[in-house]
Amino acid sequence: MKRLLTFSAALLFAVGISAFLTTGCEEITNAATVKVPLTVDLYPTSINPTIPQTDVDCIDLSEDSDYNDNKDKIKGGELKSASFQIQELNGAQFDPQTAVFSTVTFTLKFDEVYGDAKVYQLGTFNNVAVKTLIEAPMNIPVTNDAKAAIDLIARGRAKFCTECNYGPFTSGPGGAAYLKGHLQLKIDFTAGL
Repeated sequence: MKRLLTFSAALLFAVGISAFLTTGCEEITNAATVKVPLTVDLYPTSINPTIPQTDVDCIDLSEDSDYNDNKDKIKGGELKSASFQIQELNGAQFDPQTAVFSTVTFTLKFDEVYGDAKVYQLGTFNNVAVKTLIEAPMNIPVTNDAKAAIDLIARGRAKFCTECNYGPFTSGPGGAAYLKGHLQLKIDFTAGL
């Protein structure tokens, strides 16, 4: 009986050590990488737009200290969320309370220095009310193209432009004196230590 208790205690001890070492190794592996969250704010703007309209804003992430401090260690990235809101609309020649865009499409194109002319589709809103886009940021349903673009940003493509393509209104043409949007991309980069 004493042998059985000793064996049971030794087995329990070995299982405990094994679990500790396995967990410890996972922790060491996890400690070798860190998440680097980055929020990218873009403000596509136009003066005297006629809808349909395409507005562009560009950014160079190498000017961002969080990105720049970690760019040589970044191994990958994940787009946590993408959202859009119309921040300013002045002199509308349509009723913002009732107007509906047939589509609002978001694209990304890298700077020509990278030799990539592809236009990456980030996401699209279909039949979205102007009023809804003014009231609060709206989450963009992102595409696989968006995920591929984020992966390329993680690999060092820091310069890119985004386009906000306002499709036609479902009720006919319209315009405004000033239109400013806010496109926000929340990215978690994975960086090695």
